[in-house]
Parts: sequence; C-alpha cells; structure tokens
Amino acid sequence: MTPSLLLSLWRERWGKVSVAAFERPRVSLKDWVEDLALSPVWRVPGMRGVVMGLFVVLVLVLVPVRFPLAGQLLLSGALLLVSLAMRRYQSQLVTLMLLGWAAVSSSRYLYWRFEQTFVNSNDADFAFAVVLLAAEVGSAALFALNLVVQSWPLRHTTVTLPADQADWPKVGIFVVCNNADAAHVERTLCSVTALHWPKPKMTVQCVDVQERPDLTHLLSASAANLLVYPDESVAGLLNRAVAQSRDAVSVVVHAGEALDAHLLSSGLGWFEHNPLLGLLSTPHHFLLPASDSTLQDTLGVLSPKGECLMVRRSMLMDIGGFPTQPVSDTHHVALVMHEAGLRTAYVVTIASDTTGVQSRLCCVNAPRDKASLSWKMYAARLQQLLAHTQPL
Repeated sequence: MTPSLLLSLWRERWGKVSVAAFERPRVSLKDWVEDLALSPVWRVPGMRGVVMGLFVVLVLVLVPVRFPLAGQLLLSGALLLVSLAMRRYQSQLVTLMLLGWAAVSSSRYLYWRFEQTFVNSNDADFAFAVVLLAAEVGSAALFALNLVVQSWPLRHTTVTLPADQADWPKVGIFVVCNNADAAHVERTLCSVTALHWPKPKMTVQCVDVQERPDLTHLLSASAANLLVYPDESVAGLLNRAVAQSRDAVSVVVHAGEALDAHLLSSGLGWFEHNPLLGLLSTPHHFLLPASDSTLQDTLGVLSPKGECLMVRRSMLMDIGGFPTQPVSDTHHVALVMHEAGLRTAYVVTIASDTTGVQSRLCCVNAPRDKASLSWKMYAARLQQLLAHTQPL
C-alpha cells in the first residue's frame, strides 16, 4: 500500500475528483508539429503565398551575411542537431522545414562561390574555376529538383490501412439509380457485395426519384435500402441521402458500374494518412468534368474497373454538399473543396504484375487542379531530362 494508492482510494470512497483531472496533459513535439500542420490558418486564402514570400525574403537577407568562423560553427551545429531531432517525425511541415534549411545553406554557399570566382577574373585559374562553378550549380539545381519532385510527387503508391479492422472507417455506399434498369442496379450491388471491406462497417443505399416495383423486389433480397426523393436532381438526391447517414466516408457510384473488389481497401488508407484529403475519385466519374488526357498519358496507368467517388462526409457537409448546378470545368465539387483549402486526388490502377496483383496509386491535388498538376508534370519531365547529365 503506497501513499498515492491510499490517497486515490480515499478520493474514490468519498467521491472526490481525481488528481489526474487537475494534471495538464503532456504535449510532445510530435503533437505540436501535427497541430500546427493541421491548423485552420492554412485554409485562409493566400496564407501559403504569404508564408512563401516571407521565406524568400528571409533567404535574401541571410544569403549575403558573413559569419566569423565561430559563428559558422555554432550555426551549423545548431542546424545539424535540430535536423537530427526533427527528422524522426513524419510530417509535411517537418519536410518543408528541412528543405528550407537546406535551401538557405546551399544558397549561401553558391553566393560565396560566385563572389569568389568572379572577383579575380584575370587569374590563370579563372577558366577552371568557371567550369567547376558550372558543375556545382548544375549539381545543386538537380539536387533541388529531386527534392521538389520527391516532396510533391505527381503520384503516390497505396497507403495501407491499420492492421486492426476495428480502426477502419465506416463507409456508406450510395448507388445512384436515377431510373436505371434493375439489371444495372443488380450488377452494381453484386460488385459491392464482393468488396474487401468488413460488412459491419459498410451500409448500402440506393437513391432514386421514384419507387419502382422491380427495384423494390430486387432490394428486398439484399441488404441495401431504397431512398426515394421525388423531384430532385442527382446532386440533390445525394445531398439528402448523405446528410441522413452517419458514416465517415461516403462512396458514390452510378448504377451499372462494377467496382473493383480491392478499391476501398487500397484507396481509403489515404484518408487516414492525409487529414486534409477530402475526396478521392476515379478519372471519369459523372460528378466531375472529363479528366485531362495529358495527365492520363503522363501517369501511364489504367482506370479502375468501376468509376466511383469517395468523399469524407464531414468535409462534404462543411462545403454545403455536392453543388446542384450542372457539372462544368468551372463548377464542381472538387473545385469547391480546393477553394476551402482541402485536397482531392485521383485514384487509379497500375497494370497487373507477374503475380496478377493490381496496385493502386493516387495523384494528389487533383482532380481538376490543373495548375498544381502542370508544374508537377513539368518538374518530373525536367528531372528526367537533367538526370542524363548527372554522370557528367
């Protein structure tokens, strides 16, 4: 019997508040980094541009500053220790911080090299110094380009879900019938039944504008429910159906599509990995505009067997649901999410390997975020072009 145990038993006997209630929770550096990375301030329009501008100004101020030897050793040692401590945490914010320090250090060195090379341009060694400087600039440019491409890749491989299925999110599948034939609805329901997903964590709803005997008879033999909302558009049907559900992720599929059995288990891990990701979509879903053919050629991948859209329900409700206006390049649900500071992504399929397994990948900051995808594609192509000069 220890004094702390005796005190806790006395408090429990007389209904006293536990001492633990007065203790402040310990906040680790990892928690602080994650809270900062997920702060709502990053959703403010223009905030990222302001931070990038401030960083550029900081680099321009620090690059020409001359430190004595003791100052350089102190600065280098501090950056090294902080970098070794920060690299243990997996966060985009940590990656950006390390990249920022690397950019400052490399820029300071290159500034010194330019200054020392051209200050004595009449020396006999000037030509050799210029050749060496050109090699260093080329190596630094290729290294920086590699960091950019690796930090913001055009495509990402599949993120696995937690090993315990109890931690998997609840999924609500909404089949948009919209007066579709019962045979098409049955085809989709059969593919939904074959999905590799825990049945207790999955609900199936069929939404239509009117009750039909053939569809009612079909659903009576399945676990799917029928939701009827007369005089509603497709977006209106989905908004009313999703609003009544309590699932973490809503999956929208049109009647007639046959979903790949591994689509959910290989795609929904991205919602657990990226808290700002609000939507995953196959390239040709009916709620989004036609996908860019250039992107498809760049990715060099196949579309999944069935077109579907997976959206985080809470984020969909935050933006007001699916837009009820007709889908166009200037008005669609992915664009509304982008304007709210959220991310969307393609989910596509790589061709089968020798074992017959099809692997999944995502193209983040898509679909229809053409500006982001354009510079990513240009960076990837430039990296491939400059990679041939690396041995030289």
